[in-house]
Amino acid sequence: MSPLTSARGLTFAALALSSACGGAEIRGGYASSEAALRRTTRVLSFVPEDCRDAHELPTLPRSARVDIVRLASGEAALVEYRPGYDAFVVHNSFIDGNAQVFQAIAEPDGGDPLLHEFRIPEPATTAGEVRVSDRFREEPLSNGGFRARGEGVVSRCALSPAPAPDRG
Repeated sequence: MSPLTSARGLTFAALALSSACGGAEIRGGYASSEAALRRTTRVLSFVPEDCRDAHELPTLPRSARVDIVRLASGEAALVEYRPGYDAFVVHNSFIDGNAQVFQAIAEPDGGDPLLHEFRIPEPATTAGEVRVSDRFREEPLSNGGFRARGEGVVSRCALSPAPAPDRG
């Protein structure tokens, strides 16, 4: 059984938390210091590549790495690492076809909400994708989470599988 398949049965609650980075309200995840994530186990790792903005022009990736981790609680989550910011932990998740989808909605102080969607294929040997959308429709899920459909893409990047983590 793959790590993503084993995550299917987990319940992911959508929490509204204030993050340490700018006071953004985040549903479906939270901001965390890297130190607080030391007790996680990295299962898969991806590197963002071939990033495009809303006009399909090349842009730099906003994150350095995206990991699927097993939290100390045993639950699976996605962690996005961004230089100069706290890690972005996303636990709102569901299966869509052959992909595990992790979604969080961040609403910065005084700003419009943004949907962050990470699509991790199963098997995770092919490229996934991260999209940030400024327009979206949201529907609640029976497990307390949500599923949103992005309608206005601000940016997108391919997520290429990274080499297996060093266990040495």
